[in-house]
Amino acid sequence: MKIDWLSLLIVGVVSISVTAVFAVLLSIGIRQISRARLAHEEGRTATAATVTGWIALGLIGVMILFALYLIIPQFH
Repeated sequence: MKIDWLSLLIVGVVSISVTAVFAVLLSIGIRQISRARLAHEEGRTATAATVTGWIALGLIGVMILFALYLIIPQFH
């Protein structure tokens, strides 16, 4: 049995990187939507925060759909 260590390293780096991007996008999305709701309670508008938050959460959705595409062979 021969292990391709370079491929294993690539898989590890990509997995950790995508997980970090996922966590950052999730925290940005939650933070911006929370900021928009607080502004709304104070009577101010925070359209930019709302849009930014939903864009970040939408990107997470795209990441999840792409991961499902890669995992499920019937989609290829």
